[in-house]
Amino acid sequence: MGRLFGLNGQAMVEWLLLPLSWLSNLGDYMHFSPSKSAKNVTNFMGTAFLLGGFLSDAFFTTYHIYLISVVVEFLGLVVLTIRATSPSLKLSECMKEEGDGRNPMQGGEW
Repeated sequence: MGRLFGLNGQAMVEWLLLPLSWLSNLGDYMHFSPSKSAKNVTNFMGTAFLLGGFLSDAFFTTYHIYLISVVVEFLGLVVLTIRATSPSLKLSECMKEEGDGRNPMQGGEW
């Protein structure tokens, strides 16, 4: 029983900290504005909650959805760790000239 509470606590901490990582990646590497980054993260998190709730109510039990989500989250963290440690998989920062009108951080579109 203690192990279950430990895993649930770890999942809650990850669920609270991952959006911060997403916001920085969307802003720094994908050059979204802060408001667009926040909107995308909010949409993703809301969709994940709604989809999990719908699937657990309509097709599976809550326990099965929990197990599926743990596996998907673990695989996502493995992929994120591999991407963070491998230099060839890191996103490159955009080297656009300032003022070319295409940088979303300056009000332009790509």
